Amino acid sequence: MKTLRKIKSAFKAVQIKVKNFFQLMISKVKIWANRNFKDIGKPLSLLTDIFTSILLALMLLDSGLPEAVSFLLAFTVFFLLLNLLRLIVLPLLKMFLKIPPRGIYLFLQLFIVFSYLWDFSLNSGGEDTYLISRIAAITLAGAFLIMLSCCYAIFRFRRKSPSLIIILIITLILTSAGGYLCIGTGFSYNYVDNYLAVHKEGVDSSYTDRPAKGNLKTSVIDYGTKNEVIKSRTANLSSYVVYEGFTKKLRDFYWGYSIDKVPLKGRVWYPADGNNYPVLFIVHGNHIMTAASYKGYDYLGEYLASFGYVVVSVDESFLNGYINNGLSGENDARAILLLKNMEEMKRKNKEEGNPLYGKMDFNNLTLAGHSRGGEAVTVAALYNTLKRLPDNGNISLSYDFDIRSIIAIAPCADQYRPSDRDVSLTDVNYLLIHGSNDQDVSYMMGEKQYNNTTFTGENDYFKSYLYIADANHGQFNTKWGRFDISAPFNMMLNTRNLLNPSIQQDILKITVKQFLDATIKNDVTARNFFRDSKTLRSELPVNLYLNGYEDSSFDTICNYEEDTDITTATNENVRLSSAGSSYWYETQVYYELNGPDRDNYALIYSWKKSLSSYYDIAFDTPYSESMQYLQFNVMDDREFTIKEKAIDPLDFTVKLTDSKGETAFVTLTDYAAIYPSLPVMTTKLQFFNNTPVFKHYFQTVRLPLEAFQINNNNIDTSDITDIRFLFNKLETGKIKLDNIGFAR
Repeated sequence: MKTLRKIKSAFKAVQIKVKNFFQLMISKVKIWANRNFKDIGKPLSLLTDIFTSILLALMLLDSGLPEAVSFLLAFTVFFLLLNLLRLIVLPLLKMFLKIPPRGIYLFLQLFIVFSYLWDFSLNSGGEDTYLISRIAAITLAGAFLIMLSCCYAIFRFRRKSPSLIIILIITLILTSAGGYLCIGTGFSYNYVDNYLAVHKEGVDSSYTDRPAKGNLKTSVIDYGTKNEVIKSRTANLSSYVVYEGFTKKLRDFYWGYSIDKVPLKGRVWYPADGNNYPVLFIVHGNHIMTAASYKGYDYLGEYLASFGYVVVSVDESFLNGYINNGLSGENDARAILLLKNMEEMKRKNKEEGNPLYGKMDFNNLTLAGHSRGGEAVTVAALYNTLKRLPDNGNISLSYDFDIRSIIAIAPCADQYRPSDRDVSLTDVNYLLIHGSNDQDVSYMMGEKQYNNTTFTGENDYFKSYLYIADANHGQFNTKWGRFDISAPFNMMLNTRNLLNPSIQQDILKITVKQFLDATIKNDVTARNFFRDSKTLRSELPVNLYLNGYEDSSFDTICNYEEDTDITTATNENVRLSSAGSSYWYETQVYYELNGPDRDNYALIYSWKKSLSSYYDIAFDTPYSESMQYLQFNVMDDREFTIKEKAIDPLDFTVKLTDSKGETAFVTLTDYAAIYPSLPVMTTKLQFFNNTPVFKHYFQTVRLPLEAFQINNNNIDTSDITDIRFLFNKLETGKIKLDNIGFAR
């Protein structure tokens, strides 16, 4: 007991000494702070309010007024509001805090503003990024306030103690670093070079071989209800959008008209000479409504027109956001507005005396859309087949256009679902284009529409997608730019890795032209661009591309959608088995952990430290259709960061067996370059803890059956009894397989 009392007494003595030490230090800090920072509270408030008001005023640059006027008005309003708020809050804080509350209030003001602005640009940065964001906001807010205090003390009151100068230097460095972080382009994370090197492909960073225009001379003309050369009518969209209250008053004041009289308006690029050219209608997405977004596809319109296409870019800015607030549930209205513009152009095509008379072939129509426009064109294609609006049977639909193809550029999906169902399309060509560094639509949402586009096999159609490394959302439109969200919310976006805008636009030009040539002009060479990945890579700027392809000749063997029995397949004549795997099972596929599902099932297959694992597809009776390709979708699920330099390419062997027992082999890498998951960093803060978001996507592989015959001339590829995936090239791997079948 005596020993215990001694221990308690000693512990208490230590507590008292520690307490006294901290009290002494706090007292010295208070004395130091009072000596150096006395009487600078109010000036510090003024400087902080000015800085905060500048940041907040940047949000309102897109009001429609001249930017300088918008900024000054917004700055004045925010400055007055901040002063009013401080007059209310400071007296309240004094009632609860024993220390002067002004510094705490100013710190909280900056911290809240930094956090609010940064959060908008961190949507795809992962959960860990938000913790770093808060730490960075605390550090920058504190350093900025202390730096201002030191500057005022030194230069205004001539207080030049060594400690004050040292703290000024430290906080100046921290503030400068924080400022550079906010306004700089970010950091380089060049995984593309490493991935291309895996397949011995090089990157030409000095790409200058711009695609040449066609031989046709082109013209451009605007149509609309005001001062445009071609006069048009208006459309009533009041049945499709909730449009009321302050939103209605504000928008009507800006536009000078309401939702029942939306102008049919756009820009047309066309060959100057000749008539009856195929037509592409393109519609933009949800950007700021004060921008002329429909003019942002001039590079594409002029390029396609020089090859004999008429390109009509439809203005739908009336339905876009205003000062970071947009309409909701308006994607059906976007589709209707597009269809109304198509009707108007069809009338103008028959109207003698105007420059577009006879220029357009409405038997060869393609619809293209960017962002929400990419979803709107699929809705328009659906409405084109219906007699009544799905959500209101009292509204009749009477469109009957010959829409042959659809192009979706970084589209969203499911923002409008007719009668709460998916938009399903049948027998129409579909092209999906998306960028890995898209900070607006952060994953390839259009993949769902890709899966919901099907073919009856009665005619020749195909669908394809192109996933472009380091492409963003906005650079497909020259009016949108390198930032996928507006200032000042874009401060934490990392743009250093993005493709040069001209290269990203060249990729779109080449791909769209090839798609139009393949689907409208039935150009077989252009079709090969989409079904042969090597052809695709040879014609585009050197970069990393993932591509998918399926046409109406495809005969599905396994797509893993049918049931929960992993030994059965889509084709009832098939039995599935495996040996030597770590695990194999069928599952729903998600874009990311705990993220949205892809409305798709696939096989997950893993093997570890084995060169004898295989996955087998056996036919009860031989597969005897006359086909040219064995086709499947594969995803390399491995994840590598930039620190992992040694990456073995995914490779395996495919073995076919016929009814006579003859076998033949083909190696994957002889026909396809399959890349691991793409480690993407779209925000600057991801670089601090090296937390890329891994983008997992399928790639389509088409193995020519004649390649198996080259391996063994005796095999009969029209009498197949077994398909076996032999994982004999890589000791450890993890993949997903889907949509296995044969095609012509």
